[in-house]
Amino acid sequence: MVKIGTTQGQRKLFFRLKKEKQKLLEEGFNPEPKLLSQRLGVSEKEIISMDQRLDNWDLSLDEPIKEDSNTKRVDFIQVETSSTEDTVAQKEIETILHEKIDVFKKSLNNRELNIFDRRIFSDSPETLQEIGEEFNVSRERIRQIESNIIKKMRVYFKEDMPDFDVISQG
Repeated sequence: MVKIGTTQGQRKLFFRLKKEKQKLLEEGFNPEPKLLSQRLGVSEKEIISMDQRLDNWDLSLDEPIKEDSNTKRVDFIQVETSSTEDTVAQKEIETILHEKIDVFKKSLNNRELNIFDRRIFSDSPETLQEIGEEFNVSRERIRQIESNIIKKMRVYFKEDMPDFDVISQG
């Protein structure tokens, strides 16, 4: 367990307070807040606050919540990390999908490819209106072309990757 202050002054005080208290005891003085505040150049209130933080007793996460309980504190901490195997598998799937998409894009004509890149495979897709104006067609026509591209892509993936349905749902 690590206890530190939240401000630079508190962190500085955290590291210096314990040493200064020990030093005063060795010199024969009682390490009272007033004396410590004078020596460390901080308010008595800060000394008292930090001293209370340092004196708080620590709890083990492996310790049961109650004496007659088998439930540990650590059981209440949620960690949302995936296993190394899951991470590697996800990266592998992403790589395969990117390769398959590159091959799929070669089957599209120039207008379909343009719409694919600007609408389907874009982090910030352009509007149907913007693309329609460029091709001198209605936004409805662009939506139809986009819909057909998506259908073609599904067919392509289902034929080329038998497990596509499982991957696309995960």
